[in-house]
Amino acid sequence: MCEHSCIAYTGPYAKHDTCPVCPEQTPRYETLNGKRVPRRTFDTYPFGPQAQALMRSRESVEAMHHRRKMMEAFRATIAAGGDPPEVLDDTYFSEEFLEAVDRGDIQDDDMVLMFSVDGAQLYESKQSDCWVYIWVLFDVSPKLRYKKRYVLP
Repeated sequence: MCEHSCIAYTGPYAKHDTCPVCPEQTPRYETLNGKRVPRRTFDTYPFGPQAQALMRSRESVEAMHHRRKMMEAFRATIAAGGDPPEVLDDTYFSEEFLEAVDRGDIQDDDMVLMFSVDGAQLYESKQSDCWVYIWVLFDVSPKLRYKKRYVLP
């Protein structure tokens, strides 16, 4: 991948040694200990082990109880005859989300994730495409949700 994220060195760019998009013609490789290594890579990991690793940290586990706590407070307010907040400022309060909770599709011990993907077919003959994606944990508060620790490659 170009150091400036211009291109991925795959498909028609697989044999390039410099970025054809960058004005600086950024080199693809650098030499470390006598070896050519890419200046930048994009790594992905299976979600399961990442989720398990988060569960090993008390801080992460407590942060991921945010959704459950917010839902309990919201439901208690409604059950007591109270009005919902004027500003519903999170995904948890959407009609579809609440219906999924009511149906039992989403339970307290589940992880709620957003899958964000960006992809491109890299050239006309359709022999190559490239997809970059992330998982965002919606169980943590919006203040933490997009912090590096809770955005998983």
